[in-house]
Amino acid sequence: MMMYPIYEFDPRPNDTRPVLHLAHANGFPPETYAPLAEFLAARFRVVMLPARPLWPDPPPPEAFNSWHDMADDLIAGIEEHQLGPVVGAGHSMGGTASMFASIKRPDLFRALILIDPVILPRPILRLWTRALKNDSNVNLPLAEMTMRRRRQWENREEAFSRFRKNPLFTRWPDSTVWAYVDGLTRSVPNANGAIELRYSPEWEAHIYNHVPIDAWHMALKIQHPTLVLQGETTDTFTDKSKRFLQRIQPDIPIISVAQTGHLLPMENPQLVAEEMLTFVENRVRFR
Repeated sequence: MMMYPIYEFDPRPNDTRPVLHLAHANGFPPETYAPLAEFLAARFRVVMLPARPLWPDPPPPEAFNSWHDMADDLIAGIEEHQLGPVVGAGHSMGGTASMFASIKRPDLFRALILIDPVILPRPILRLWTRALKNDSNVNLPLAEMTMRRRRQWENREEAFSRFRKNPLFTRWPDSTVWAYVDGLTRSVPNANGAIELRYSPEWEAHIYNHVPIDAWHMALKIQHPTLVLQGETTDTFTDKSKRFLQRIQPDIPIISVAQTGHLLPMENPQLVAEEMLTFVENRVRFR
């Protein structure tokens, strides 16, 4: 029995399409990436190895020491399912983990597509490093907010209504919000239709609190053809990060996707897919 679960977006028998592995963001299940995968399916077999919080029997968050663990999971999953070499695409956390994995095992990757990756500006990382030295139990504000998340709803409809009103999902179509609800939750046994989070706030917060402080050190080591897609109004891969990456990796194109934020794969999946496919056709060789 395989240890690493895999999510296939468009499974086909005797599939000969090259593999694109799409790594998800923290707190966002595979289902929310289905519209993006649909636009890529004519060219790629799109798969996702879910991160530990989404495993059927996830280990405790304390077993996770750094985002390098996530990269190691990607490497092990790619090997176990015999996927490589893949085009390694990833959103947010998934982009950073894919970058780490490609540096550790370049033979498993053809190229990288980093979608608004978590590569924070150096001043922020320096502040976070100092804070950790003063108190190893300090929490990032985003982690504290995550721990206050509501965990249960009376039914799917109530959850959808709450998420639909969230400003974070303003640009999402209803179908993607429904996919988010169904992917992020599970039924509560013997509770008359009630649902609860299956991506635990404890896991989500733990991942935020381990934001990689060595991301720039790793970015210097990128070897593969790489594309970075940035949300126009993102608060994650900011213009400061963009300028520094351009300085240390001048050959990496960075494209800002108009009228999107950090959640650009959900907000405009067609445009994101078009940029990905154009990059692949121009820069990636398949033998």
